[in-house]
Amino acid sequence: MEKRLAWIAALMLSPLLGIAALAQEPSQLRIATYNAALNRESAGALIADLEGRQDAQAQKIAQIIQWIRPDILLLNEIDQDQESRAAQIFHEHYLNQGQAGGDPIHYPYIYMPPVNTGIDSGFDLDGDGRLGGPGDAWGYGAFPGQYGFAVFSRLPLD
Repeated sequence: MEKRLAWIAALMLSPLLGIAALAQEPSQLRIATYNAALNRESAGALIADLEGRQDAQAQKIAQIIQWIRPDILLLNEIDQDQESRAAQIFHEHYLNQGQAGGDPIHYPYIYMPPVNTGIDSGFDLDGDGRLGGPGDAWGYGAFPGQYGFAVFSRLPLD
């Protein structure tokens, strides 16, 4: 019923738009979110693990992503760095390489926005009587960017 209403609306808006809507199958967009837990105890440790190209955790995560094949992927808990190297390395050495016989998946667009995790607040937010621990950061984390996130997309991001 919804499909039919969309076609009727398209026909009413413009004859050309209506013809185009009727002529093609509705396209699908697959979006996924994955809490990957690609976080480490210290800044730069994830990059070091991923650069070895043999990180078992990253291989398993990439295998699942290759199997699901989302068009847009929100990858949670991937440690952030200023150059987004962790996300780039994960893409190049794990997603772009077939895992366990799977087909590689390519995301030409990767966005790793700034996060507040691990940024010290200067306050004893967790009430433990000490300043500067992960619980005192604006967003829980032992270092800036721990538990960040990245968006991988086959479509341009605006």
